Amino acid sequence: MSAVGSCAGNAAAESFFGVLTRERVNRHNYRTRAEARADIFDYIERCHNP
Repeated sequence: MSAVGSCAGNAAAESFFGVLTRERVNRHNYRTRAEARADIFDYIERCHNP
């Protein structure tokens, strides 16, 4: 773990959520929260858990 205020502390998580937002969330209009949750879960399972 990095020290408080270190720019590298959350780099991996911020990178993942940035890619998720660009590739998935910004390209879809979800009608319900459940639909969004299912789609994002599917994206993570297919692309990041081979």
